[in-house]
Amino acid sequence: MLFEQRCRLLNHYFFASYIVVLVLCSSYLTNIQYSDGRTVAFAAAAYLSYGFIYLLPALLVTKLLHRLLSLGRGDCALPRGSMVTVYLCAVATMALTDTAIFADRTIYALYGFHLNGFVWNLLMTPGGIESLGGSRASEATYGAIIISFFLLQACLLWALAWLYRRHLQRSMDSAAVPKKHYRLAVVLFLLLTVGERVAYGISHVQAYTPVLVAAQSLPLYTPTTFRRFAKSLGYEMQRQSAFKLDVKSASLAYPLNPIEVAPPEKPLNIVWLVAESWRYDMLDPEIMPATWAFAQKANRFTQHYSGGNCTRMGMYTMFYGLYGAYWFAFLDERRTPLIMDQLQQQNYQLSLYTSAKFSYPEFDKTLFAKIP
Repeated sequence: MLFEQRCRLLNHYFFASYIVVLVLCSSYLTNIQYSDGRTVAFAAAAYLSYGFIYLLPALLVTKLLHRLLSLGRGDCALPRGSMVTVYLCAVATMALTDTAIFADRTIYALYGFHLNGFVWNLLMTPGGIESLGGSRASEATYGAIIISFFLLQACLLWALAWLYRRHLQRSMDSAAVPKKHYRLAVVLFLLLTVGERVAYGISHVQAYTPVLVAAQSLPLYTPTTFRRFAKSLGYEMQRQSAFKLDVKSASLAYPLNPIEVAPPEKPLNIVWLVAESWRYDMLDPEIMPATWAFAQKANRFTQHYSGGNCTRMGMYTMFYGLYGAYWFAFLDERRTPLIMDQLQQQNYQLSLYTSAKFSYPEFDKTLFAKIP
């Protein structure tokens, strides 16, 4: 098989593998709330473009190996051993890609997050899988899944090679038609990827929740924001004076159950003081006498445990009472804590002060999103 013919066969193989990747990624689409046309268009563009991005490493590695083995041979046929090496590379890299996507979608379906450093550490650390109840049977299942994807990709390449030799070689011998198709595919990919990034950037500027939440469903999604560009054009990201929740696009189940509240006849005054990097044992008569005296006349809650060592996670767990990992979902949906909702419903007069800014961390879009 000549060089150009091998290139076309590999191109057809990766196109077929792209279809496999799209099938594996289709489960991510079921987690998106399609509340309007913009969300549908964004999800479709991101799904199609990222499907290609996921297989891009396998494609580049295989193409590079093919080029290296073909150096100095012109358009001549490769030795059988070199051809087998190229085909094994194509099959192995795509099988690993399929396995990674399958593992990610399984984890996402179970726990709501994608493969990350924690999961990788769990897999690579001896005893990590066993700590979750893994067994020899689990390892055998994982091995069977990997072998299944390897066999799938091998059968796919074999079938395409057989079709090429039997039926497609004549129709593929014309170089003009395939190149035209390849150029069209590249243009289509660029339109899709640029379109979805522009859609995300505009949605981020407008704080348009449905698109921001939809992007979280795809693994390795890289957000593109236009905050500085929009500011240079004179467009300021304004906070809403009246917060509105788009129920159709919401994916958080918060709270899990309806809240029943019996407002007190005489509401208490609340003074909520938060200090950055402050040690709890510094509150004593010697170091902080004024604050200590104030605390003696108030309710003290000494069993609070922070959800993290940073401001964002510490404040989040203080107001929401949830694990800090949920911060990003609450940020995207501009969801306020129940305690702030109740204070507003009971007509508390709220005065907020900070030595920095409420915009970083984004407390104006989480803790105090409903406060004008």
